[in-house]
Amino acid sequence: MTYYTDYLEEISARKKQGLHAKPIDNHSLMEENHPTD
Repeated sequence: MTYYTDYLEEISARKKQGLHAKPIDNHSLMEENHPTD
């Protein structure tokens, strides 16, 4: 699994608990979706 899909699953689980998404604090997640090359 990718960091992004893990993040989306966490958002879904938190939403079911009535919570908002956590801020993105994982540099790898940002690199995966915005490569620096």
